[in-house]
Amino acid sequence: MPGAGVDGHSGLAMTRDNKLIVRDGASFIHVFDPDTREWRLFDWKLNGPKNGVRVYSKWVWVPRYDLYVGYADYKSPVWVYRHPKNQKGKIVNTTSIQSYLKKAPSGDSVTVPPGIYRAGAIISKSIKLNMEGVRIIGPTHGKGVLLIKNAACPVIIENFRTTDAVRCGNCAGIKIEGKNFNVTVRNSYISNAEMGI
Repeated sequence: MPGAGVDGHSGLAMTRDNKLIVRDGASFIHVFDPDTREWRLFDWKLNGPKNGVRVYSKWVWVPRYDLYVGYADYKSPVWVYRHPKNQKGKIVNTTSIQSYLKKAPSGDSVTVPPGIYRAGAIISKSIKLNMEGVRIIGPTHGKGVLLIKNAACPVIIENFRTTDAVRCGNCAGIKIEGKNFNVTVRNSYISNAEMGI
């Protein structure tokens, strides 16, 4: 599901007004509107399962109370979620960061438009990347938020921020692979990743 930022552990149901509602297994709720074809993000951090705790069961909608229930495992209590009626959520970009990099020639400067993206990107060429106002909520190829791979020429990352808990077993905020790399990171902040750089 492009734009959802969810995986195989996700719950799936319909809302009362016929939108698709999905959870990421932890604290993000995603809603797809088939009329506008927009994905919107609702953050359940304050009231939902802690990061890293998944609600494995299928989400079940209880129409009488207009809420959803699920459980994490046989030891845990049931999670109950009521979707806010007066909140619109935040739009999730369905255009990938990778697509902006793909269009740019080696050595170019790329400014990613501000907004929420479901994943970062793989950088495999010389690039100057400005990420001011960009929020990434999921990993890139199960390795990190940004993956710099075999980029033999200079790579400059500016204004990179990651504060959402991105988990993939050994995720880095910025993962660098290869030999003789030349990477500069400026005015950036990495938090809640399993590793920094």
